[in-house]
Amino acid sequence: MKRKLFGMLLCVGITVLFLLLFFRPVLRDPDHTFFATGGDGLKAYFGALYHVQYDSLSMRSQAMNYPFGEVLPFTDSQPPVVNAIRMASNALPSLGSHTTGLLNLLMLLSLLLGALFLYLILTDHGIDWWYAGIVAAGIAFLSPQLGRMGGHFSLSWVFWIPLTSWLILRFDRTRWLIYSLLLGVTTFLAGFLHFYYIGFIGFLLLGYWLFRFLWYRKASTFWYRDLLHVFLQFILPVLLLQLLVQIHDDVTDRTTWPFGFDGSTAHPVGIFLPSGAPWAFVPRIFTVFRHISWESHAYIGTAALAGSLAGLFFLGRRIRRRQPFWKVSPVRSMNVLFWVSFGALLFSFGIPFIFGLEFLYDYLGPFRQLRVLARFSWLFFYFINLVVFASLFRKAFAAQSRWWWKLLAGAAVSMLLFEAVFNTRGIAVHLNNRIPLLEDTENLLPENQWVRSVSPSDFQAILPLPWFHVGSENIWIDGSEEGKETAMVASLKTGLPLAAAMLSRTSLSQTFMSHALLLEPLQRLELADYLPAEKPLLVLVMKDYAPAPSEQWLLRGTTPITETDKFALLSLPVGHIKSHHETWRRKIIDQFNTSRLYRREGFLLSDSAAFFRVHGFDDLGSAETLRGTGAFSFTGGEKLLLSADTLTGVPAGQTLTSGFWICHYQEDATLRTRLDIVQKEAATGEVVSESSFQLFRHLKAYQGDWALVEFDLITKTSGEILEMYLHHDVLRKGEFTADELLIRQQGVDVWLSTDRTLLYNGRTYIRRQAK
Repeated sequence: MKRKLFGMLLCVGITVLFLLLFFRPVLRDPDHTFFATGGDGLKAYFGALYHVQYDSLSMRSQAMNYPFGEVLPFTDSQPPVVNAIRMASNALPSLGSHTTGLLNLLMLLSLLLGALFLYLILTDHGIDWWYAGIVAAGIAFLSPQLGRMGGHFSLSWVFWIPLTSWLILRFDRTRWLIYSLLLGVTTFLAGFLHFYYIGFIGFLLLGYWLFRFLWYRKASTFWYRDLLHVFLQFILPVLLLQLLVQIHDDVTDRTTWPFGFDGSTAHPVGIFLPSGAPWAFVPRIFTVFRHISWESHAYIGTAALAGSLAGLFFLGRRIRRRQPFWKVSPVRSMNVLFWVSFGALLFSFGIPFIFGLEFLYDYLGPFRQLRVLARFSWLFFYFINLVVFASLFRKAFAAQSRWWWKLLAGAAVSMLLFEAVFNTRGIAVHLNNRIPLLEDTENLLPENQWVRSVSPSDFQAILPLPWFHVGSENIWIDGSEEGKETAMVASLKTGLPLAAAMLSRTSLSQTFMSHALLLEPLQRLELADYLPAEKPLLVLVMKDYAPAPSEQWLLRGTTPITETDKFALLSLPVGHIKSHHETWRRKIIDQFNTSRLYRREGFLLSDSAAFFRVHGFDDLGSAETLRGTGAFSFTGGEKLLLSADTLTGVPAGQTLTSGFWICHYQEDATLRTRLDIVQKEAATGEVVSESSFQLFRHLKAYQGDWALVEFDLITKTSGEILEMYLHHDVLRKGEFTADELLIRQQGVDVWLSTDRTLLYNGRTYIRRQAK
């Protein structure tokens, strides 16, 4: 016991040494150091800080997605931590001002805890204290989870996987109820921190129980006891977590088809070959690194790689000799968890889906939310290192071991620490960032003087331009990095929530209601019904941003408040939002009444000689049409020709504006349909240009169940052939409808007038007759 304590002290000492060497700036001033000042990292800090300072409910965040807000677990704000800070702040009010520091220090503390649980796993299986202490610290600092400290903070907590593994191993040895209860608490807290831990822990626990039932379940063990343990360890905490979310969640239309599955699998080179210092030359040799996702990088280390190669050799030899090939450790439960982690590695590669079985993905249900399969390779990282270093110890320091095994073990441990140093240093150097505007709590800096000109109580929210919305998995609008940082700082300064979003799995209906405010208002803005007050919105417009015409029309009714070198603040009355549709409609009708137009082919054009082409698809039968008697229908999984036009008389270099409507845009994944554009030389049919985009990239308006997709393209050759194809690869059995394709010369208006309606560049406006 005393030696085990010495080993723990050694492990702690090495870990603390690493922290002091590489994270000294964070430890010196944790409250003002930010691991990231943009992207997911800034979002996580912002959500946590806002929740502690301004939110009134523990499970709801109003920081973004105004006026709806969001359930806290979908904000990536480390819910159990920030809620603990909120609760403690009631007794210690000054604690809230240390939120950033507490988050930073807890992420670093997770490294120490992770090393300790790795140490316990090793010593519980016969590895000497001194060896286990060194190896455990090295594995912790080589962990691929360290890389998540740059943005995915919840996933950077290193200790959850080692803790779960240790508890499973202890349970297997003792079958004590206390370990099942501890596993249940671990599952709940880790899952509350981030849903991916449910996947990791579920893989370990359910894999363990599957092996146990099939391999070495004792005949004398009662089934109901095993089922009770499974229930306590995993099923109950998952149900409680789901219940906790459901109680506070009024949303029923989150996506069930998130982005990323087909582009975020792991790759063998990312697991078995290094890519960072000191092996930065490796990606220059193996160019496949250029084609894999950064999520694929989870290098197991040189020692583990050598151990894997040796293991393959011995595996083959055992199979030939008909010996038990699955024994990688004398400890039965460690064998089980190793092979479970190997199964997780295969799963991270996309197996079985990549073998032409993509349709299986359709049946995963809620598990599709864990879209980045590459992260499941982290389980293999820990267990391959534990198995390799434990095997080396037994070879090198068992009785009558040969000297060269000791030399090999020493070299392996040295290499582990060597790579851990480079891995940690390469990550830590990017984590020492400051945000001076947030440090200036008294608003003394010139850049913060605007705060004195704004009375937050006069407004209900901040509307940033450029607008951003990430998280619905149906549209993806990035805005600008500087704009997002400015908006989040302004929100923290004023306490006003953002009418924009960087969240996870937002409501589809809320997303489209919010987005409609920034598009052409072809119909009444439903968002106005959800605004809880008549106070104006505070519009924050970055000065380097050029608003779109629809945004310019929205801003025309604003009142200037103040401005800085980077942005202007405007007051947008709610009444203007409510009348936005009607004033836009009148503007279009006035434009028609005052324009000089030329009749051609049944339409009215602003330029009599301009090129235009209309495809109404009336010759195609369809149950749903925007106008006319037909529409273009297609099914998921197939690529169909939408149109093929010879652009007679159109010279090279001419910009054309093309637009069409897609039906049921509100349904999940519809707007992720892809449009392929092929431009060919007319005489030879040779392809001169190909391009492709998902429909949500070029949305202009919503009207009823239809969304307008409109984009510009430049002709490459004179009189070229222009082909457009639609295909949808998310919902393989989905049915989709497009209608009313209009191709026109840029800047040319195409009108069609009737007694009741006015058709303007494919948009329909109702004429309202005076009674």
